Amino acid sequence: MFRKVHILFCGLLLCTSVSLSAQSTERTTREAYIEEYAPLAIEAQEEYGIPASITLAQGILESDSGNSRLATEANNHFGIKCKSDWTGGKIYHDDDEQDECFRSYRTAEESYEDHSVFLATGQRYAFLFDLEITDYEGWAHGLKKAGYATSPTYAERLIKIITDHQLYRYDDPSTRRGGEKPGVKTAEEVAKPAPVLYRAPKEYYEWSDGLDIENYTIPMNSIDGYGIFLNNGTRYVVAREGDTLKGLSRTLGINAGRLRRLNNIERGGEIAEGDIIYIEEKLHDYLGEQTVYIVAPNDTLAKISQRFGVSVKGLKKMNKAVLKGGEPYPGEELHLL
Repeated sequence: MFRKVHILFCGLLLCTSVSLSAQSTERTTREAYIEEYAPLAIEAQEEYGIPASITLAQGILESDSGNSRLATEANNHFGIKCKSDWTGGKIYHDDDEQDECFRSYRTAEESYEDHSVFLATGQRYAFLFDLEITDYEGWAHGLKKAGYATSPTYAERLIKIITDHQLYRYDDPSTRRGGEKPGVKTAEEVAKPAPVLYRAPKEYYEWSDGLDIENYTIPMNSIDGYGIFLNNGTRYVVAREGDTLKGLSRTLGINAGRLRRLNNIERGGEIAEGDIIYIEEKLHDYLGEQTVYIVAPNDTLAKISQRFGVSVKGLKKMNKAVLKGGEPYPGEELHLL
């Protein structure tokens, strides 16, 4: 009897070990988190004056690099609690006390945006904006002093994350890409002729069920057989039959989570043949001649964003009076610039 129990117990341990091992391989690393969310942190700096290094370090620390329950179930990357004036989604989680109310977001981008607004409009954080944008140590200690977190080592932990991963390079535009000065090209780049992009007549810009790639433009470049096209100054590829986010991520060398965010794809969502997949950040307004778009049935901000190559954030900012925090209605006019 003992032998049978022993074997059963060992079997359970083995299953548990395999299960835990599988789970651990699915965890987002700090490096992957930084790659995916650095653009949002840089946006926060440019729009609100919060050092990108601080935003990234807080995201890493508060969300366990995107692996925490709050991050995975509620897209809450900064541990911000509901407060009395919060009217958005909610999730309940044990923290300083049991079953505390935390803010829940539809996307990680919303969490980053709310974090910026939370700091920029909070009176107790006002003194931080008098600091130099590169003074991440001052910001870290200031956040602790203002009561952002209760941990006595909060500032030191933020600073260690920043120095360990050199996040301070994101605070200075001249060092964001590894230290080179912006606009400086190598001799090979100078000698190489710029790609010529052909633009089709304006009538082909009309949107139907999908973008007519053959008539809209020809590839400006290619990678592993995928043509690279340009829409509103932003590069994209077109998904093929059988493509998945994970597979396309490997082909393009871009983190799957980043691809999902760039293309407004919900967590767990997938891509289909013919989908436009942007491979870099979209602009916040439209460079074309069209200034207004009439919303069609079943349109969403995400679909319109993909159509025109304009970020959802940009559309929201240009159409605050129309959207009022929600989705547009058919027939409404959306400004594109």
